[in-house]
Amino acid sequence: MIQGVRLIQLQNETPPADAHRRLPATRRVLRTADIDIICFTFSPGQVLGDHHVGHPIIVHCLSGCIGFLVEGHSIRLTAGSILHLDAGITHHLSCPEPSTETAVILLTHLKHDRRTPS
Repeated sequence: MIQGVRLIQLQNETPPADAHRRLPATRRVLRTADIDIICFTFSPGQVLGDHHVGHPIIVHCLSGCIGFLVEGHSIRLTAGSILHLDAGITHHLSCPEPSTETAVILLTHLKHDRRTPS
């Protein structure tokens, strides 16, 4: 390996879906001083309710479809979509039913920037 370089094969890091759980399956892919990358696998009907974080995030939909609710606005993420949220913005995620397809997202926490919106 090259010092300071990390290669991650996402196909080996994606957590398997578990439709029997209330929440999506998660797996931390990478943690450094500046970023935290977490992979989520949603089964249809699973919800990650209202929450916010103290730093900006980037959400990349890798497969399927995720419904994002941000300040009363509905945003649909599909494979290849990327969404950026500033720190402190309340949001809600769900994998819509009656879909039979799981949805996989990659969440990047940008920990170096802890600003909150004014």
